[in-house]
Amino acid sequence: RPVSGAMLTVEADEMVRTGSRIEARGNVVMTGETLSLKADYVVYDTEGEDIWATGDCVLKEEKGEVNASSIIYNARRKDLHIQEGSVLGYDPPMRITGESITRYGEDYYTGNRVEYTPCLGTPPDWSVRTEDMVIPVEGYGEAHGVRFEVRSWPILRFPYLLFPAMLTRHSGVLFPEFGHGSDYGYRFGLPLYYVPGRSTDITITPTWLTDRGLLVKNEFRYSLDYERTGLVYGEFLRDELGGEPSDGGVLEEIPDDRWFFKARQGGPGLNWDINLVSTVDYFRDI
Repeated sequence: RPVSGAMLTVEADEMVRTGSRIEARGNVVMTGETLSLKADYVVYDTEGEDIWATGDCVLKEEKGEVNASSIIYNARRKDLHIQEGSVLGYDPPMRITGESITRYGEDYYTGNRVEYTPCLGTPPDWSVRTEDMVIPVEGYGEAHGVRFEVRSWPILRFPYLLFPAMLTRHSGVLFPEFGHGSDYGYRFGLPLYYVPGRSTDITITPTWLTDRGLLVKNEFRYSLDYERTGLVYGEFLRDELGGEPSDGGVLEEIPDDRWFFKARQGGPGLNWDINLVSTVDYFRDI
């Protein structure tokens, strides 16, 4: 049968209420205006609005959800502590998984042996694993003993990392690009990201190709409204192999200056998709 506290309604197979304390066991379901909680065992202090829960805990809030073996939660302050679980944010997407995670209010996280990622796939496209981490949302996070992973593969290790944990787009330096190809050698790029306004952003990526020289990539994205968006992209290369005979290409000789331009807009009304390239060999080589 249901029992009501100051804010939440509690249903369970067995319940005992003593003063301001509700103890519930077996298929516990707690519901309120902005949250719900399912667990095997719950103790709820209606006066202080403190909740202790264990056993397959699932807590859902307006901005996200929590899955953990145990949860300590304050419904008034939104303070949270979990063991062996994860915190998922809806907007923007964010997942923190770890051995121990603590949240103060709704925007300050600390954790031990945690994984942080804004990618919700399994496995995520990229993630950061650390021994301990501090994430003040709308600030800069700090982590020690960092391992950067792409999918499930460890790529880089850092003893210490300072990173932005902004809910909105923020100008700065993005993660470097690495690669290798038989036509251009080794590739290293450093994307520079700039946000001039609410509905636009610009990314400039100087990229060094060991066999061909400096490739400069520029991307401008814009949004006219919720439905109409567009992109203007261009890249330019002064090819160090220019003037040499082309090996199996359409042209007999590789030109000095090589470039690619793209412009695209989608949504209701007028749309376009323009692609221009300096030579037909460009995509094969670069």
